[in-house]
Amino acid sequence: MIGYKDVIGYKSLQDFTVILAVNIIFFSAQTFLEELIFRGYLIQIVGRIVQSSMLVNFIVSICFGVLHIAFGLQSLLSSFLFSLVVNALVLKEEGLERAYGIHFVNNLLLATFFANISEHIGQNFSTHINWTELLIDVGSLCVLLFASIYLISNKSISWFRSRAR
Repeated sequence: MIGYKDVIGYKSLQDFTVILAVNIIFFSAQTFLEELIFRGYLIQIVGRIVQSSMLVNFIVSICFGVLHIAFGLQSLLSSFLFSLVVNALVLKEEGLERAYGIHFVNNLLLATFFANISEHIGQNFSTHINWTELLIDVGSLCVLLFASIYLISNKSISWFRSRAR
């Protein structure tokens, strides 16, 4: 019989609940600050200097990727690709709301279900790249980008668009 330990990987439901609550609180603040700094502030600053929105997206994505380099080269590449997609949404929508939501859910799921931070503590910088994981990241980011653009532009789904007040 498969129990919750097999599904969520925690010793008890109480451990899972505590970690989930802490992650929600922590990532709410952490994601808000990253979005505010990178997509709220840095996009505007770089956009005043560089006129091409593609180049702005690329420069801000490099900065975002470098911020995540502590977990290794694969983390840098994944974060860079994630940032390219989310920056494109911010530039298209001219708002941070969807970017914040996507980034928050991404961080929450990774930290709660997939990442074991204790594995990274005390390890040296890793240049190893798991190409399968990276390709899955790229594929999921492409799906996310196209689904978001579709939902933004599809006029029949009015509850996804911001409403003028």
